[in-house]
Amino acid sequence: MRIDSHAHGRASALQEEPAAYVRRMAAQGIEALVLIDEPDAVFASVQKMGSFVIPVPIIDMDHDGPDEAHRLFDRGARGIKFFLPHHPLGDERYFPLYEAVKARDGVAVFHTGYIMHDADYSSRFRVKLDDLRTAHIDTIERWVPHLRVLMSHFGNPYWEECWKVMWAHPTVYADLSGGTAIL
Repeated sequence: MRIDSHAHGRASALQEEPAAYVRRMAAQGIEALVLIDEPDAVFASVQKMGSFVIPVPIIDMDHDGPDEAHRLFDRGARGIKFFLPHHPLGDERYFPLYEAVKARDGVAVFHTGYIMHDADYSSRFRVKLDDLRTAHIDTIERWVPHLRVLMSHFGNPYWEECWKVMWAHPTVYADLSGGTAIL
C-alpha cells in the first residue's frame, strides 16, 4: 500500500469533487493520505473522503493536555501532530501528551527542523530551531519507549541526526516532505 504520509489541506478546498480526487490519486498509486490540519478540518475531510484520509489533527501542545488527545482519538484520529512548541520537543512537560498517543496506539507526528515564517514574522512562528531538533525524539523514545513517531521533513537541516535517531529506534520514521528536504 502506498500512503502519502504528509499532506495538508481540506476536502472543502479541492478544485474537484472529493470522490474524483480519490480516484485520481488511486490511479497514481496512492491509496491513502495522512491529512494534517486543525481537528475540525481533518474530520470534515474524513466525512467527505472516507477511509482515503488518515486523520492526524494538530494539537496545541502548550495548552492542550492528554484529555484533548484522547478526545481527538475518540473522534477518529490515528495520530496527533505536534507543531510550534514553546519548549523543546523533548521537554518533560510534553510527556503526558506523548503517553496519551502511545496509550491509543497512535502515531506522534512531529514537525522537526526548520519552520518557515510569514512575511510579517508574526509571533505564531516564534520558535527556536534547536527546540525542533530530531535529537529530542531520541529523548522522547527513552522516556516513552516504542512510541510510534513520524518526523516530518527528515529533520531539515539535521539530516544526519534524523538518520541516527531512526536507526536507533525501531518505531521512529521520517518523511521527506516540503522545504529543502526534496530529492
